[in-house]
Amino acid sequence: MRKVSAILFYLDGTLVDSIPVWLQANVRSLALLGYSITPERFYDDMFRRGLHHAGILEQCGLPLERAKDFYAHRNDVFVGLLRTDVTWIGSAEKVLRECSKRFPLGIMTGSTQRWVS
Repeated sequence: MRKVSAILFYLDGTLVDSIPVWLQANVRSLALLGYSITPERFYDDMFRRGLHHAGILEQCGLPLERAKDFYAHRNDVFVGLLRTDVTWIGSAEKVLRECSKRFPLGIMTGSTQRWVS
């Protein structure tokens, strides 16, 4: 029988619920460009369809030349919200603390380092 030498956890959607702050970052950034949308509508119309910054602007009828500005602003807002508004899923924090007493831990994510630092 093999001994456990470490435990890896996936961050987004397993340990923390970052979707609400992701939606809010997009909604706030679109508002700066003059487009009003609720987080629920953004989720249904854009997030679930996998649209990225240029696709989001196109869907909203906004100029694509604003994509770089939108993207940068959205990421800044998202990082700020991650520091204050992201929530643990269930007892994930407790599980991490308990596991860390016995095993080395690692966290995996598809997010950029800036988002998880």
